[in-house]
Amino acid sequence: MTLIESNARKCAFLREVVRQTGVAQSVSVDILSTRIEAAATQASLAGPDVVAARALASLSRLLELSAPLFASRTVGLFLKGRDAATELEAARKSWSFNAELIPSRTEAGAHLVAVRDLEPQGKAKGSIP
Repeated sequence: MTLIESNARKCAFLREVVRQTGVAQSVSVDILSTRIEAAATQASLAGPDVVAARALASLSRLLELSAPLFASRTVGLFLKGRDAATELEAARKSWSFNAELIPSRTEAGAHLVAVRDLEPQGKAKGSIP
């Protein structure tokens, strides 16, 4: 598991959580103190199973930031508020993808947006860039 956080203090907190919970005994946990734009160029992050973000940016911007990490099997899980459906429609102007809006269990009106098959709008599946 790789966690990306640009704030060094939050990274220290995450490292302490990993230490105190003992999760690293069963799962490898890397915590990168960097911006996602920089982390996306690291070969070890190419093609993860899941990319997740919370309270980071609009869905369109999240897709832009996470697209370099997406592989054919990657699922994006993005926590969004009450405007999730509006953000989803706005994102479709620039991106082609399959999405599912999953109602939040913790906040009325909020959603988890599950994104699969992410491609820039107009790019044919399997085409060479």
